[in-house]
Amino acid sequence: MQNKKAIRKAYIHGFVIFAILMIINFALSSFDILWAKKSYQIIIITLFSCIVAFFELIIKLNKVARYKINRFPFLLIGTISSITVISYIRDVMNNTITVTKGGKLTDESCIFIIGVMFLFLFFAYVYKEFKIGEEMNSR
Repeated sequence: MQNKKAIRKAYIHGFVIFAILMIINFALSSFDILWAKKSYQIIIITLFSCIVAFFELIIKLNKVARYKINRFPFLLIGTISSITVISYIRDVMNNTITVTKGGKLTDESCIFIIGVMFLFLFFAYVYKEFKIGEEMNSR
């Protein structure tokens, strides 16, 4: 029962964040302020609200078996997003790409933002793994 409440609460938080960000994006678009390509705007907003909900679910749910099963996908998420973030930072430091172009984020910057969001999801999973490990060792 407690897990159902946590799941419902996380989904509501994700939806509220999605609605607020879409309203902000609509307001910016109505004033002709574009912060990224239209497709990346929608992807980043949707992904951010989903990651917030999943982040909350990972931290609050207490299912040990679930985390053991999901270890490999989360390791892939962490590896791929780490490579993406590190390569973007390297390219920006070498001046091979720019962060913005024409007042909008470049495609690479949008992919970097997506990579950072997935990296936070991976860190939430790692935190939960260590927390579960500590709980199991203390018993």
